[in-house]
Parts: sequence; C-alpha cells; structure tokens
Amino acid sequence: MNSVPAQNHHSFATFWPAEWRIRLGLFGLLLFAFSAWFGPAPANIALALMLAAALMEWRQTWHVFRHDLIFWPTLILLGYIFLRATLAAQEMPELAETQWKTAWNFASLGLFLLPAYWLARCPDKLGWVLALAVLGLIIGLGLNQDWSKWELMLRGQRSGAEKWHYSIMGLYAVTALLGLLLFAPRLLHKQQSRRLKTAVTIAWLVCTIIIVHAFIVSQTRAVWFAAPLVFPPIFFFFIRGWLKTHADFSRKKLALIAIAGVTLISGVFVANFETISKRATQEGAVYEGISKLEELSTESVAKLVPQSSFGVRFWLLSYGLELWKERPWLGWGPGTSSTRDLAPLRDRQDLVAFWHLHNGYLEVLYRFGLIGAVLFALPLLLVVRATYRTHRRGEMPDDLYLLLAGALFLTLLWNLTTVRLDKFDYRVYWYFLAGIAYAGTIRQSLTGYRERLTST
Repeated sequence: MNSVPAQNHHSFATFWPAEWRIRLGLFGLLLFAFSAWFGPAPANIALALMLAAALMEWRQTWHVFRHDLIFWPTLILLGYIFLRATLAAQEMPELAETQWKTAWNFASLGLFLLPAYWLARCPDKLGWVLALAVLGLIIGLGLNQDWSKWELMLRGQRSGAEKWHYSIMGLYAVTALLGLLLFAPRLLHKQQSRRLKTAVTIAWLVCTIIIVHAFIVSQTRAVWFAAPLVFPPIFFFFIRGWLKTHADFSRKKLALIAIAGVTLISGVFVANFETISKRATQEGAVYEGISKLEELSTESVAKLVPQSSFGVRFWLLSYGLELWKERPWLGWGPGTSSTRDLAPLRDRQDLVAFWHLHNGYLEVLYRFGLIGAVLFALPLLLVVRATYRTHRRGEMPDDLYLLLAGALFLTLLWNLTTVRLDKFDYRVYWYFLAGIAYAGTIRQSLTGYRERLTST
C-alpha cells in the first residue's frame, strides 16, 4: 500500500499510527465507491470516515491542500455561495432556512477532494474502487426497482421506486456502459487461465446487459442523444491508441470482438425498439415549433412551442433568461426558486409545478449570476487540466483517461436539459469521477511533502 510517512515531531497525528489512518481512509474510500449508489446514509458515513482519517493526519492534509492550485479557488467559491445565501436571506427572510440549506448542498460539491486525497494515498487500489463502483451500481439498480412491476422493467419501461431520479439513473448507466466497453480489452485480453477468463467474460457480459437495459429503462432522452455524440470519437481515439500499443494483436480477432460487442448492445436496443422510438418521437410538434423560433422570448415560445415534457424546457429557458437579465451579476440566491417562489409573483402559475429551469447552466446563472458561474467553472477547469497533465505524464492509462473525458462530455450535454447540481445523487457522481481525475495531482503534492520531510 503506497503511503506517505507521518511527521516525526509530536502532533495529534502521533496518537494515531499511520497504518490505522490509512486503513480507515481506504475503508471509507472503498465503502463510498460501493455504497454511494444506495442512498445518502452509506455515502455520508463513507465521506465521514475519509474526513476523520484525513483529520488524524491534519498537518500533512493541510500542507497538501494549501499548496494545491485548486484549494483556494474552491474556498473562494464556498465563501461566495454562503455570502450570496446571506444576502438572499436578508432580502427574503421567509426563505432564509432554504437559502442556507441549498447553499450547503452547492458548497459540498467541494468534498470531491476527499476521494481524491485517499486515492492519491492508495493509488494501487484504483482497480478495486472501479470494480466496487460497478458492483454497487448494479445492486443499486436492483434496490431502486419496484419488483411487483417487474414485467414493466422487462419491456424497457420505468418501474422504479424512484429512490433515484430517472435522469440521474440514465447518466449513471451511460457512464458505466462507457467504462465497461473501454475496460473490456484490459479485462478480457489479460493472460489468465481459461477458467478465470471465462468467468470474467461472463461477468462482463452480465454487467453490460444490465447496464444497457438500465440505460433504456431510464428513458432519459438527454443521454440517449448524448451517447451517439460522445461514444464514436471516444472509441476512435481508444482503438487507435490501443492498436499502437498492441501491434501484434490480430486485426481479425479485434473485428470479431467488435462485431460481438455491437451485436450484444444492438440486441438489447432492438428488444426495446418500441419504447425507444415512442419516447424519441413523441415530441414532433415541439421540434417543429423550435425550428420556427426567431427569438427565445417568452411570447414567441408560448406561441410556437407546445408545453409538453420537452417543450416546457423551452418555456422555462425563456423565462429563466428573463429572470437572469434582471440580476446578471449576482443572481437571485442559492435557495430562491424561479418557479415556486418567483413565478407566482409574475403571474406565471403555469410554471409553479416545476422544480427548476431544467437547464443546469441557466440555473447556476440565475441563482449565482455571472460572478458565481465563473467561480463554479474554475474548479471544473482545474480538474480537467489536472486530468490532462496526469495523462501526459504517463500516470493515467488511456482507457481511464478516455472514460473521464467521455463522462465529462456526457455530463455537459446532460446538464442542458436537467438540474441535479444541488442533489445528493449528482454530488456522489461528481465526487467519484472528479476524485479519480484529481488524485494524480494530489499524489504529486504528497510526493513533495515526502521530499520536504526527508530533507529536514
């Protein structure tokens, strides 16, 4: 197990042997990877364990984070979120409690640094983290189903108990599918005994079928449309890179594997063709109305776009833009709902039933203004930059790098039609992937800390 030695001088950390701290942090990391998909309780326990273990070696943790580029922009963002909540609470005292609660939900996005820290401490456990995440996700899918309606699930229709929102279920599933496909050569090409290779192949097939079916059952059109845009370029770069490093691999065998994979996934899609086609084409009038829009104003949208499941997103988009233009710099506050709180004041009772603006980017602009949007974007850009640099240094394999890149683009497209940034089901997804992406940079900081200790 890779780790950084504890400091020699007396401190709080000396009362907790290094091995204890590492085991506790690693246990929290593995528990999070496995159980985050079950619900808030197990994920919060796992995060608390990782935090407790990090505090046990607080000198090292503080040194690593305060010298890391992402720490201070994240801290500034957290300060801005709570400052904006304070101002909004003074403006609308009746929403003060909601302002603070929602502010904490947004601010806790910064907790991705906990998985990143412990992955940096224990980089050899990444394979376990990924495997447990897939296993936990599949168990979570089972727990989320209403098994008294199992026949609906077999027909590709929604039958969940809605412990997860269906839009996040679709994002989980499409990301897991991308990972299973990208890691297939690593899993199936290893030199293993015939029996073990057969067992791994069967397990991979079963997991892939379950995940593809979940992807369809979610009926999330955002990820249905995002997958054909993201998967082809990702696999183009993956196959090109893999063939360069495996020049002796039979092209005929590769073609057979590709055909088998496409056939497997296509078979599941064909079995659910009626569900997919019905869901994808039921908004024909909306698409026609959008094509005739000359400007995205409330009046033109109401005139041309029917207020259906997809069409209402354009109603909310035009409405949200008008609200943002009223307060472009600071927004309305983290806990001020554009629909439940402000729509009745503007005689828009038709929008009160909706929880948000159905667009993650517009929601951030509306709640936090341009200043807040820039502060939200900066940590994300630093995570992307860190991932690229870790890959360039040769410390991140191509399949993992492309998985993170694909997940990023899938999430960016998904956020065009939904809002889950302040919800726990999205936050654990962010903690998991951003933690993996940023672990390489934290590991560099840990190396610097080790060198500092040995030189004194």
